[in-house]
Amino acid sequence: YATLGIFSRTVVLRSAATNGANTGALNTWVDITPPAGTGINQRAELVVAPSNANRLYVMLQDSATSQVLTMYRSDNAGANWIPITVPAALNNGSNSQCWYNLIGVCDPTNADVIVVGGFNLGRSTDAGLTWTAISTSSSVHVDHHMLLFNGSNNLINGNDGGIYITNNATAATPTFTAKNNGLNITQFYGGDLHPTV
Repeated sequence: YATLGIFSRTVVLRSAATNGANTGALNTWVDITPPAGTGINQRAELVVAPSNANRLYVMLQDSATSQVLTMYRSDNAGANWIPITVPAALNNGSNSQCWYNLIGVCDPTNADVIVVGGFNLGRSTDAGLTWTAISTSSSVHVDHHMLLFNGSNNLINGNDGGIYITNNATAATPTFTAKNNGLNITQFYGGDLHPTV
């Protein structure tokens, strides 16, 4: 699977494993892009379930608002798409920037459990029908770029504030711990010159 498009129209493609050694080769790709929804979709974030390669989720960034206004699930490798609810955690109103921060990951053993991040983190345990916010700007830094499950209960999150980990990802409200001590990285929010030096 592959997605194309940032500041250009979204395209979702599949090169089937039935192509054998030629999987991913020239002329083996099929366009499986879901319907555009209300506007022109630009960035797409595709999530493939590790336990079922036919289960796909796709989040589509709207070109006019930079919000995710449309999400789909496929149970048959993109042959058909089912519209699903968009979690509020992804968007930040008129300040949304899903062209920049948008990520998702599926539980390694349960294709119905998906965690997504944009502005905040959201989780669905019913294949995208309903969502719960599992972070706020006061519990975990905003603007999410990386999510990785290490088993079903351990979730690693990389965002503009560094690295956060939870060891109780299945809890109603997971507890995230910042792991930034000793990291030789910084995000500067401002700077100024000394008035006399």
